[in-house]
Amino acid sequence: MKAKKSNRFSVLYLLAAGAVLGLMVSMLGQIPALAHHELAGITTSYGYWAVISGIITVHSSRPWKAGLCCTAFFAAMVVVYYAFAWYVTGVFPWQTVLWWLILAAIGFGWGFVVWYHHQSGWLGSFVAALPLTVVAVSIWNILVLDLFTPQSGAYISLVIFGLFVIYFFIFAAQSMVQRLRMLLFTVVLTLLWQFGIASWLFDWLGTL
Repeated sequence: MKAKKSNRFSVLYLLAAGAVLGLMVSMLGQIPALAHHELAGITTSYGYWAVISGIITVHSSRPWKAGLCCTAFFAAMVVVYYAFAWYVTGVFPWQTVLWWLILAAIGFGWGFVVWYHHQSGWLGSFVAALPLTVVAVSIWNILVLDLFTPQSGAYISLVIFGLFVIYFFIFAAQSMVQRLRMLLFTVVLTLLWQFGIASWLFDWLGTL
């Protein structure tokens, strides 16, 4: 009974935390001088989603709990973010909200799978590399596209992403060997995305 209560309050805590973050970021986005700041896009940034989900999975005791907590956090964050923006502007982008809620639902499977970074061996190293790859791609894009953009907040994002990489390598790995495997998978997956999958995807979209 105690374990169930603990699990329940963990989910409720993350629902509340997601709602608070969504409100804060939505309010930040309503300030003209900060509307295009990097931090104003936390709720719609894949890099930040990977950071948050990675931290959640590291501290989850079971794979289903990791998935449930990820979905609860992101769903609350997205709903409150766009609800406040709707209250202020009177515009509610249904398709955009639906897309991010679908991603929040997919977050259950994402959290469930990434939880298996707790395992040693190649499987644990591969799944641990998944959130690291998303963050690595975000870092790559910032360095190439956004680093010298005025008031982009790129430096803040680089610091946050860099700290997460260090944090995840320390707490998500069981040994130095696993960290080396995580690094190998992260480099390979990042290169495949940047020069393989991503290029093919954008070329295909250009033909539609």
